[in-house]
Amino acid sequence: MSEESKETKLIRQLDRMFHDHCVVMQAAWIEWKHGKGADAAMQWIENTLDGPGMIPSDDEPWATEAQAYYDANRSEPFPQCYCGRPSHIAHMSEGYCCDEHYRIGSAKAKDSPATAREGG
Repeated sequence: MSEESKETKLIRQLDRMFHDHCVVMQAAWIEWKHGKGADAAMQWIENTLDGPGMIPSDDEPWATEAQAYYDANRSEPFPQCYCGRPSHIAHMSEGYCCDEHYRIGSAKAKDSPATAREGG
């Protein structure tokens, strides 16, 4: 098998996996809105995660906070907030976990000597 065909096969496999994960989320949404409600909808999500052993353990970092868990574990996380929490706001190569920390960080950046030298 040539290298190109291996790459093509991998791309097709990843495409199918991504597609199926999107369809699972759509099915869960349909179950929630038009089926048996939120608990039945979550069964779609749980089954998708449980099969390959992807349900987070409660002792994993941020496993009890959905936004922080997502921020820390996404494929390309933003830089960590200065407070140590995962970030979901990115600005000027910095990461912030909340609007308050973004405002504080932005104000500090405006007052820093480096920003003054750059003309900002």
